[in-house]
Amino acid sequence: MVKDASELEITTDSSAVVDAINGFVDQLLGVGNDAQVILKAIEADPTCAMPSAGVAIANAQVAAFYLFAGGSIALTKAKSYLNLAKSYLKRANEREKLYVAAIEAWANRSQYYPIYTPQVNLMLNEIY
Repeated sequence: MVKDASELEITTDSSAVVDAINGFVDQLLGVGNDAQVILKAIEADPTCAMPSAGVAIANAQVAAFYLFAGGSIALTKAKSYLNLAKSYLKRANEREKLYVAAIEAWANRSQYYPIYTPQVNLMLNEIY
C-alpha cells in the first residue's frame, strides 16, 4: 500500500497522484501560494481505466481548493469534483471515504449546519 508524506495509506499506484496530494497538503499547511498543485494529480491520470481511491482523494482535494476560494462558481466546480471523487470510492479505505465525506459536508454546509441559511450563504458568496 502506498502512503503519503503523513504515512496515511492512499489507494493508488500513481506516484504523480501521491506527489500532488503531498504538495497540496504542504501548501495548505504552509500557507503557500501553489495550492493548485493538486490539479496535477487530476492531470496525471484523468481517465484512469482502473480508477483508484487515490484519485478520489485528489478530486476531493481539488474540491477543497475551490471551496477555499469561495463563491457560487467555485462551489459549483467543487461539487463537480466531489461527484467524481464519490464515483471512485468503491476501492477506497475507510479513511479515504471519511475524507471525501468531510469535504462533501463542507460543500453542503447549509444542509448540515443550520446557521448557514440561504441568506447567510448569499452574504458569504458576496464577501468571498
